[in-house]
Amino acid sequence: MTRKMIVAFLLLASLMLVACGSDDDEQEELGTELEARIESLIVQISDEDEFLALSAADKLSQIGKTAIPSLLKALNLPNKGKRHFYAVQALVGIGEPAIPALMETRVNPNVDGKARDIATRALVTMGAITDPTLKPANKAILVSTSPANGGEIPTNGELIMTFDNSPESVTVNGTYAGGGGRTVTWKAHGLTAGQQANINIAWKSTDRSNGSQTIILNITAEDNEPPRIISSSVEHGTKNVDPKRLNNQGIKIEFNENVAGTIKLTLEDGTDVGWVGEVIGKNATLKPTKGKEIMDIETTYVIVGAVRDIVGHTTRINIVFVTKQGL
Repeated sequence: MTRKMIVAFLLLASLMLVACGSDDDEQEELGTELEARIESLIVQISDEDEFLALSAADKLSQIGKTAIPSLLKALNLPNKGKRHFYAVQALVGIGEPAIPALMETRVNPNVDGKARDIATRALVTMGAITDPTLKPANKAILVSTSPANGGEIPTNGELIMTFDNSPESVTVNGTYAGGGGRTVTWKAHGLTAGQQANINIAWKSTDRSNGSQTIILNITAEDNEPPRIISSSVEHGTKNVDPKRLNNQGIKIEFNENVAGTIKLTLEDGTDVGWVGEVIGKNATLKPTKGKEIMDIETTYVIVGAVRDIVGHTTRINIVFVTKQGL
C-alpha cells in the first residue's frame, strides 16, 4: 500500500467517526426535544380548555409508548381539571403497548373513578380482561336435584337443580331451565304418566366448561291439588298444650307429598320466638333454641309459614295454640 493510499484511508476513517458522532448528537438532541414535548403535553391535558386538553391527549397517543411513563406519573398526581380522564384517553389511543399501564390504572386508588372505568372498558374491548359485570368464571357442579334420582315427578311438575356455583345456562332434555343463581328450575313437559324417564341435565359454566348428568324419574299423573297436612305435633285451636313436651321434642308437621318452603313459631303479635324452622321432604319442623323455650304460662303461639309442592301449588300454615299454665 502506497503512502497516498494510507493517507486517504485514514482521512476516510476520520470522516466516518465524525459522521457517527454527529448522528449520536442528533439522536440525543431529538430525544431531549421529544421529552420536552411530552412534558409540555402532559401539562396541557390538565388545562381547563377542554379542546386544548383533548388535542394534547391525541398528540400523546400519536407519540406512542414513549409517552407511557409520563402518563402514568400524571395519573398519580391530583386530578387537576380532567387530567386523569385525558391521560387514560391517551393510553387507550396508544393501544396494545399501553395494556400494562391500563391494567395498573384500573386498580390504582389514586386515579379518578370514571377514569378507572374507562381503562377497564378499554381492556375489555382489547380482550385483555373479561367483562367485570359478568358472573365470576367458575366451574359449576350439580349438587342435588328435587326430586332426586329414582324419585317421582308428575307430568306437570318441576325439577329443581342446585349447583355449587351459578351456571351460565342449563337445559333439561334439550329445553332451557329457568331461574338464577345456584338454583335452577325446569317445568316438566313431554313426560308420560306411568313410565320411567331419563332426564338429561346439561349445563355450561361461567368458565366456559360443560357438564352433564342423567337421572331417572318415575312419572306420575298430573297433580292439581295443593299439599295437605296429614299430621301435626299440635293441632290448630288446641288449648292447655304442655310446653315441656314441645320444648323437648320440638314441633313436626307432616304433608302428603314433598314440599319446600318456610316455617316459624311466633307469639300472637307476630314476634318471632326464635326456633329453628326447616322444610325437608314431606316434613316441616321447628326445633327449640336454648333460651327461647316455650313458657309455662298461658301464652298464645302461632305456627306460620307456606309450603309449595313440586308443581307449585301452595299451602299456607297457620296453626294457633295456647300453652297451659304450670303448677
